[in-house]
Amino acid sequence: MLTHLRDRPLQAAFAGIDGHVASRAATWNWLGGIDYRDVVLSDRSGRPAVLVRRLVIDRGLLALALDPDDLGTIRLIGGEALVEVRRGGSSIEDILAPWLAADSRSRSARPLSFELELVDSTIELVDLERRDAWRLAEPREGGWSVSSPDAASTATPRTLAVATSRLPLGLSSVLATRFDAAHVLDGLADVRLDIALPAGPDDAARIAGSVSGTQLAVCRADTLAEIVTLERCEMPLDVSLDGRMVTVRNLKATSPLFKAEASGRIRIPQGGSWEWAEALIGEEFALAADIDLAAASRAIPGGITVRPDVRVTAGQLQVAAAAHADGDDRVLEVRASSRDLAAVQSVVPPAGAPQTDGPQTERMLRWNEPFTAWLRGRRGPARGDRLRQGRAVLREELLDGGDGRCHDDRRQFRRGNAGRHDPRRVDP
Repeated sequence: MLTHLRDRPLQAAFAGIDGHVASRAATWNWLGGIDYRDVVLSDRSGRPAVLVRRLVIDRGLLALALDPDDLGTIRLIGGEALVEVRRGGSSIEDILAPWLAADSRSRSARPLSFELELVDSTIELVDLERRDAWRLAEPREGGWSVSSPDAASTATPRTLAVATSRLPLGLSSVLATRFDAAHVLDGLADVRLDIALPAGPDDAARIAGSVSGTQLAVCRADTLAEIVTLERCEMPLDVSLDGRMVTVRNLKATSPLFKAEASGRIRIPQGGSWEWAEALIGEEFALAADIDLAAASRAIPGGITVRPDVRVTAGQLQVAAAAHADGDDRVLEVRASSRDLAAVQSVVPPAGAPQTDGPQTERMLRWNEPFTAWLRGRRGPARGDRLRQGRAVLREELLDGGDGRCHDDRRQFRRGNAGRHDPRRVDP
């Protein structure tokens, strides 16, 4: 089909974009598939953003006429996309934003159902802030895919199935530019996620599946300096997000550095740490983590130091937090404890002693029960009640820098109505 009619379906599908869509040729079959050649999506100035050599829809005209909301399998063969990312936006968002906004406001149409296949396709992400570019090609180990199974009705959430294999996480620097994030990820990730998109503005998006990574690192976004490294991490998850609340049905993370698990509902907090606690205490949730301090010390550049001259070399740290009802009140409890803690202390020669050029002297330190700490906060049922710190206890073995001996110490803190802390010594 070589007439101007061939682009009518494309223009109808992308009605409202801030740009243009056109093709060079098309073949329509009543019983076979539909084949478009050289499809170009361009911005308002005519600059191409997406070029697809072949766009193939496996359902013919008759099947689409009987069920226009089921597109079947769409194959993009030889696709090329150029996306320029800046702080707060991107070139592809500029084109599609009006179309996506109009689509989200329309509730009368049944959601489209399709499965998308990318063949010999590439996406080039250009970071305008960092003057960097990432070129993602489909032929990776295992490839990557996105599919959307059929939705039974407008009330049924549209779902996406996302799968990747050895996805380079370094491209998170592009996302850091777009969303002005303080940190980026590096390494490789395997992703298997089923995403249920919200059917209405008040509905939640649900994400279930698993994410695993290798050779991982968390870095500063501005300098790319490594903050922590992980050899590997596996994370099964089943969570829902609605913009105000995160509902965690299942969330676990396992790595040589730590094991963590969370469940319950957490309101997305705003403001500082006390406002964060105020948001957490209002919902039912539980969090537990077990951290290998030896692995953590190896994973953090410079290791873990408790003092400038004391570096942790071994031990376990357990952290747990929970919010729940206690009568008419809400209670937030946080507990942390450690065991089998070991460290190395650098021994500084006393003043006046002769200095040597040899290696610095170090002394091994060990604690059986270094510390146990817990915090309990409470909020009343009345409107306007604020979170009050009911009691905080710290039991620790303090290392005296003078004689090197360990002392047992227990401290208790109470928060008064004036918001001031009153430390009180309690005999062990």
